[in-house]
Amino acid sequence: MSAAETAPARQRIRPARALARVLAMPGFVAVLWAGQLAFAHALAYAPRWSASATMGQHRWFDTEHFLRGVAELGITNPGVIAMVALAVASSSLAALAFSVVVAPAILTRLSGEARAGALAHASARFVLPSAVHGAYALLARALCLGLAALPVSLLGPAGLIVALPLAALPTLALDRARAAVVLEHARPYHPRSFLRGFVEVVRRPLWWATGTLLIGAQLFVGLAAALLVARPELGAGALWIARGVGLLALIAGLWRVSLAVELAQPRAPD
Repeated sequence: MSAAETAPARQRIRPARALARVLAMPGFVAVLWAGQLAFAHALAYAPRWSASATMGQHRWFDTEHFLRGVAELGITNPGVIAMVALAVASSSLAALAFSVVVAPAILTRLSGEARAGALAHASARFVLPSAVHGAYALLARALCLGLAALPVSLLGPAGLIVALPLAALPTLALDRARAAVVLEHARPYHPRSFLRGFVEVVRRPLWWATGTLLIGAQLFVGLAAALLVARPELGAGALWIARGVGLLALIAGLWRVSLAVELAQPRAPD
């Protein structure tokens, strides 16, 4: 019988203690932040190169007429938009792959293991289970987003009170399923491990509510960062402000994952 199946039936979620786990590892957070910045910088070259290669020497627009220029360019030369869209899609897939690889290391570090070798071993050992459960989560998101649209269509903005927790549920279940696989050696590929994550989240309203708020905070700060970068009057400082906001989003994400680690009962494999 797997460790996940023999874990205590009911454990309390303590959001403050979950945050303390994150704040207790500033070096790891800094490394993740630097890695995210470097990865994002590398991914930015693909759409930039695609646009430059397609546009040739016409690569600059007056700032006040930038959107008009982009729209005109897309109408007269659809190849530019197609190339950039393809590059952005490829970059998004690369970012998804990056998150799948680092997820086991993050869970291992949040559980208290700080050795670099152990973190690398966790990523190598659990990368495939991490990807499989990520695929389960994609299917669950499609279902939950469809369900979340119903209260919004019926109740308008008031329906968001129901829609947002429904939309957040697959992400929280994924956190728990990955934690069970990496830390408790639950069955790595079985969908029941993912479904058990769903049940555990639903049975703990505090976890569900806190996780939903943290996901909302991540989306909010991400939008704020994009708006800051788009403001030309802030100059080059806007980029660094956006990077700082991105650090807050990273901490919120780690806090969310740490909630799942709170329930884990780490043990050696059978």
